Amino acid sequence: MAKGFEGLVVYQRAGKLSDAVRASVHSWWRLDVWTAGVQLVRATDSVPANIAEATGHTSLKEQARFYVIARSSLREAQHWLIRAEARELPLPNGARQEAQEIGQMLNALIRSTNRA
Repeated sequence: MAKGFEGLVVYQRAGKLSDAVRASVHSWWRLDVWTAGVQLVRATDSVPANIAEATGHTSLKEQARFYVIARSSLREAQHWLIRAEARELPLPNGARQEAQEIGQMLNALIRSTNRA
């Protein structure tokens, strides 16, 4: 298994979700891409990026801060997933459930860095 952020299951799952969301958004109509799709892709891309950035900090306080930023981006992505579903746009199967589980994993990381 890879070391560092690449070995974190939460990073791997967030990256897979991000890639799957981008592939789905690619098939949307232009208006939907520019109104919700770009926001959704940016938000999902931000989650694993901030997890990776967190692992670059030696201070647990700074690590927790970036995990919180990742969680905030995930919450934004959850909003856009809800909007996309309401607009009947194609999404990866189970995307909302996967986002929820990634959020739980981020919550655990935040708790662990704040306790240490």
